[in-house]
Amino acid sequence: MKQFRMKSLTSCFVMVLFFLIFSFHGISLASEDLEEQTNNCFRCCKERRLVCYNLNPDRRLCEAIFEKCFKSCTSREDIPSEGDDCRSRPASEKTAN
Repeated sequence: MKQFRMKSLTSCFVMVLFFLIFSFHGISLASEDLEEQTNNCFRCCKERRLVCYNLNPDRRLCEAIFEKCFKSCTSREDIPSEGDDCRSRPASEKTAN
């Protein structure tokens, strides 16, 4: 009887452990996805700042646009701010430009 109880507790422990491992594995993948999207957004903002420097002699304006873009990357809103498409473009399109 003691042997059965010990095997039952061990199997329950192993099942709970596997459940926890697999449930947290999915969460880590989601956070990596979000981190990749955010990094792509930052990269897009940096590219837009360089383009602004080439087109506009006022560097303060370019820095203001960059800060607005950067804040839109870190915000949790689903809708990108007006005139800012870095969050809305897919990663493949961002790297192609």
